[in-house]
Amino acid sequence: MDIKINKKILYITLLGNILEFYNLGLCGFFALTITPLFFPSNDPFALMISGMGVFAAGFLMRPFGAMIFGYIGDKFGRKISLSSTVLLMAVPTFLIAILPTYAQVGIIAPIILMLCRLMQGVCAGGEYNNAAIFMLEHTHPSKQGLYSGLMTASSILGFFLSSSMVLLVAHLPLSSALSWRIPFLLGTFIGIIGFYLRRSNILESPVFEKKNNDISLKENLKLNKGNILCVIAVGWLAGTLSLSLVGYMASYLTAIVQLSRYQSSFISSLGLMIYMLFLPVMGGLSDKVGHRKLMQIASGLTLLLSYPLFALLTTGSLPFVIAGEVGLALLASMFLGPMHAYMLSIFPVQFRCRGISTSFSVGIAFLGGTAPLISTLLIQQLGFNEAPALYFALSAVAGLIAMSCEDFSN
Repeated sequence: MDIKINKKILYITLLGNILEFYNLGLCGFFALTITPLFFPSNDPFALMISGMGVFAAGFLMRPFGAMIFGYIGDKFGRKISLSSTVLLMAVPTFLIAILPTYAQVGIIAPIILMLCRLMQGVCAGGEYNNAAIFMLEHTHPSKQGLYSGLMTASSILGFFLSSSMVLLVAHLPLSSALSWRIPFLLGTFIGIIGFYLRRSNILESPVFEKKNNDISLKENLKLNKGNILCVIAVGWLAGTLSLSLVGYMASYLTAIVQLSRYQSSFISSLGLMIYMLFLPVMGGLSDKVGHRKLMQIASGLTLLLSYPLFALLTTGSLPFVIAGEVGLALLASMFLGPMHAYMLSIFPVQFRCRGISTSFSVGIAFLGGTAPLISTLLIQQLGFNEAPALYFALSAVAGLIAMSCEDFSN
């Protein structure tokens, strides 16, 4: 297959994904700041659960977004699907930026916040996998692992930028009740820019334009049922690993390990940086050793190392905490680096957007995306701070089974 990556398409696709996930990550990273404003409580643990619940709510809507935008991507083209998601994400981001607090309007405030988070989840469900599909369909198969890692790295860069905003707004000469709104307003503006760039500067996938064998949804589901189960498991482990770094670790280190908010934000940002940098490295490595094989190794290592890594985190000693964070970042990059390339290889062109994005979104929404909330509840119910490792290990078992079943990729 003689396909050369169009650099302009690559950069614009990656930029749009960065902007999308910057907006998506803001609620998670500002959870400790904004949760008391919308869910008043005297119990810090209850506030943490509320914050994790808002974060998880967005992921529960991802399958709906995946079905809607996946259908658009398979039937009408990848370009129109991707142009829509980046613009629609700007709407709830703007509403959150101007939303009155519980003290000002009462119960309406948390309801609107939750609705905005749900809408963000719908957009994210239509963005992440479909953008990867679009880019990899412009890429030679020998480089798909590398570009797969770059795609996920771009989403982490978006999360990293939103994480960095926590540190930046802390130094603004404004009250904390006001300063957190600035990053959301900025997200609205850059979302509109992303829409313009995608609508005006990218071409349709050449693979999509050549497809000519549309079959019914029922037949596609029948032919790809093994692949669907595999990708659900992939979404589970991918969500558990990545969201430990993106939406949970800063809160975990502050509320459970008792580090300062500055220390927690710094360590969380460090973990995200390492994760982001190693994603294309691991993706490139998978081009040589095999996408599925590297993901299989990552699943096995996650099963073995989950508890030791959380034991390092809970020591509270900065060198050990950093070591635990780095370990989780490397495991996540090893599994997610080649992930898009692997999923692309097991689905036919006419069913890729629906098959990959919907299956992955189901896994990440109901299993991986709820990992921060489940981890918090496990600590509360079991009474030891390493309890999240149990859920990580369970996720790894699912990933290991999926990566060990060769007929899923046939």
